[in-house]
Amino acid sequence: MAHNLKRVTSLLAALTLAIGVAPGLAQAQFATACTAEVVVQSGDTLASLANRYYGESSAYAAIVGATNARAALDNSFARIEDPNLIRQGWKLCIPRSERTQTVIADASASPALEPLSLPLIGQIVNRLANSSVADLRQQIYPGSLITIEQTLAPGDNYRRYLVSYRSEGLRINALLTLPDGDKPPGGWPVIVVNHGYTPPSLYQTTAGYDAHIDAFARNGYIVLRPDYRGHGNSEGDAGGGYDAPGYTIDVLNAVASIRRHPDAAADRIGMWGHSLGGAVTLSSMVVGEDVKAGVIWAGMAGSYDELVALWEERQRDLPAPGECPHRHAGYASRESALLGRRLA
Repeated sequence: MAHNLKRVTSLLAALTLAIGVAPGLAQAQFATACTAEVVVQSGDTLASLANRYYGESSAYAAIVGATNARAALDNSFARIEDPNLIRQGWKLCIPRSERTQTVIADASASPALEPLSLPLIGQIVNRLANSSVADLRQQIYPGSLITIEQTLAPGDNYRRYLVSYRSEGLRINALLTLPDGDKPPGGWPVIVVNHGYTPPSLYQTTAGYDAHIDAFARNGYIVLRPDYRGHGNSEGDAGGGYDAPGYTIDVLNAVASIRRHPDAAADRIGMWGHSLGGAVTLSSMVVGEDVKAGVIWAGMAGSYDELVALWEERQRDLPAPGECPHRHAGYASRESALLGRRLA
């Protein structure tokens, strides 16, 4: 249910950004009743308000739709143009939860988007998430300005910061490095680093991949290593990167955010991903067009079910301890068949 909610509310948010909420549609679906009228306080985000009232941070799009519908009738309510940006003092409408579920049900019953004709790599990514590449390509990834939260100890020839940006209304933290010296014409090239799996509750934004980040940073690259939602102190729920699109969405918004940085070369962005981050890198590059090069290190490219099934098949045909693999009948051909099936 939570995954479907994320898919539907993400699409609603994208449509709100692109065309606004038509007053007739908004009034029909949200009516004009609010279960609460809230005034934005310091530190509030749409995600935190949705989590407070619905227990689901990704339901923020319902608040956007209801508030904009009320604003069409009552100018004391805010008009939300960008879900990543709400201001202290704005008056928002929190719709009744059953209204939210009605909108979700109506959206789920609408005709599916026509799938795109995709190359092999796109077919692999389609298996990574229930939300298809075609669906993700219909969304908008505006990113936001990058906010410096903390200045960290510098490297040999670069500065380090704990920063944050916005993704679907959520505050996502990231590690940012900036080279010392005068930036070259057009800005410094950028590498976005997507980390592998770490239990979200144990994850730390500034820990891990130190040698890799240092190597990039010392050689004149801006490095941005974003959290995924629900990791460390970043907002949202950690829904997994193989069967939900949230992590990919966070990375696409990270790319959009770093493109805005005055020191960055917006047309020279690369991506490096490890394990889970490799899967996120693959799907991000298929969905978006701003990443010009990518490296996937021991990346995952399948659902949990596929990976387990292939592992079990491979274990059945492994040679016995001490047996030479080349003498094991069918071993090489079996491995080739598994690889061929994996790429089919």
